[in-house]
Amino acid sequence: MTSSPRSAPPDDPALPGDPVPLEPHPSPRAAMHPVRAPRAPRARRTAWIAALVGLAAAAVGYAGAGVPSYWGDEAASVMSAERSWPSLVAMLGEVDVVHGLYYALLHIWIDLLGPSEWSTRALSSIAVGLLAAGTVVLGTRWFGARAGLIAGVLCAVLPRTTYLAVEARSYALAAAAAVWLTIAFVALIRRERAGRWRWGLYALGLAAAIVLFLHLALLVFVHAVALAAQRPRPARAVIRGWVAGTALALALTLPFVVLAFTQKDQLGYLALRDWARPEHVLVTQWFVSPGVAVAGWILALTGVVATLAAARRGRVAAPPGLWPVLAWVVLPTAALLLVDVVITKSYSPRYVAFCVPAVVLLVALGVERVALWLALWLAPLLARSDASRRARASSGTDASRRALGSSGADASPSALGSDDPDVSRRALGSDDHDAPPRLAISAGPRSAPLAPARHAVATFVIASLLALFALAAAPEYLAQRTELAKDGGADFRAVAVYVREHARPGDAVVFGLADRRSREPRLALRLYPDAFAGLVDAQLTTPYDALPGLWDEVAPLAAVAHDLDAPTVWAIDATGVPRGGDEQRVTPIDPEVMAEAGYRLAGTEPFARMTVSEYVRVP
Repeated sequence: MTSSPRSAPPDDPALPGDPVPLEPHPSPRAAMHPVRAPRAPRARRTAWIAALVGLAAAAVGYAGAGVPSYWGDEAASVMSAERSWPSLVAMLGEVDVVHGLYYALLHIWIDLLGPSEWSTRALSSIAVGLLAAGTVVLGTRWFGARAGLIAGVLCAVLPRTTYLAVEARSYALAAAAAVWLTIAFVALIRRERAGRWRWGLYALGLAAAIVLFLHLALLVFVHAVALAAQRPRPARAVIRGWVAGTALALALTLPFVVLAFTQKDQLGYLALRDWARPEHVLVTQWFVSPGVAVAGWILALTGVVATLAAARRGRVAAPPGLWPVLAWVVLPTAALLLVDVVITKSYSPRYVAFCVPAVVLLVALGVERVALWLALWLAPLLARSDASRRARASSGTDASRRALGSSGADASPSALGSDDPDVSRRALGSDDHDAPPRLAISAGPRSAPLAPARHAVATFVIASLLALFALAAAPEYLAQRTELAKDGGADFRAVAVYVREHARPGDAVVFGLADRRSREPRLALRLYPDAFAGLVDAQLTTPYDALPGLWDEVAPLAAVAHDLDAPTVWAIDATGVPRGGDEQRVTPIDPEVMAEAGYRLAGTEPFARMTVSEYVRVP
């Protein structure tokens, strides 16, 4: 006897990656306001799982966070955050307003914990923990508890995420803000009625997210798709609330957007980087490593295709989060690429890091599907093998012979563990409408003996796939935590350490120039000032915190060389090492100018991207 299809709760112990079965819609009030008692334990369990995954992700991300040297973009963060409040406000009026909120948060953070790499990057590692925890919560609401857990684990080990955790920039905070704002939005649209104050809070949250990271405005399109895909259809009051909240958020951020537009010239460096290429979109953007990208895309496509195929058969509906997740993956990237090609260079793989939750949710769907298929295929073999062993150990009774011949298909229902078809189907890990036709699970209770085997196989496959994914990501994870990991070999700290060990108080230091201010050697002095304590900064004319721009104002060496009177001058130069096909243009310290000032070259120490030369005064 076959029972009619029914909907499983989101965190049913069955594999929940399958679409929700179609059924007559309940009343809107019943759908929007389910009985609270059963939900409370599930909500607590989801909260605990999310918290544990988040803590693990933060710990994994923070491990080795202080090992890599700072690089140019992080120099902008640290130097801006170390300004006084009036200086920071003046700077944001001219440049980098798109990072202003992050700089303000980092200012407070540095006041509390100091400016070391371990300190500043801890903020990003905490944000990665919140990102992974939010992914668990959102995945549970949209696809089920197991999908949410798988996605949270994937988020913790994804190379893009582990990179964000050791980067003193706003991208990790932006990704965390994106997922939690979406969680709040999903909670609102599931209500039959949401007070205006709730939509007002949503508007403030969206506005704050946009100020934190301008590209989070693209979440509006993702939320629009989620609203359209919600079933049962939201009430008109909900739609009006979202429209009003979104309009309010955009109105609040309009002055910020206008100011950011006036500072668009700061993106000029993107013209030197040909980021809009397939390898960056498909690999660098989220997976970083080619091997991880291949595995990730195969699993993601498997999950999407299998879910849509099951829905196409007509007996099930797609999960509520499938379309918004697809929109989240596709629309922000497509929008930035379109602007990049048609208007001006505006795409960078880091700019769509806030799409990480959607990417890992799609990969999680694939992991679930593969686990379900293998469980359906392997579990009967395991059960048959187990029955054979029991038969050989038995006294040769008729019951043993039936078990050997049919894997328990002729056994009595009571011997199989349950007389209730619904209980039996849940124990199998899927209702019969969830399985592919060729692997359909029997509706009757006689299938129950396979349930433990199927659950065991599914759990083993999921754990194995997650372990393999983590192993594939491990080389990139370790590479991200080496001293020269940033920007193709940033070595500011190594140079600072060398100067600290060899220079003496009263010596002078001069710096060569690079084509990009964020790569100039003098950033070693600003990032590691203790190493240069007691040295004369011969070229400095106006310090950066007295200017509305990001960097110091300096004089050319020729203008100050004849004023040098230090016994030793340390000259720090950038080298023209190619990076990503772009030859770095540098202006090194001219030995002839130093000779004319009365100094001779005593030695040179090369580093990855800089050199330190010692000039001593000629007697």
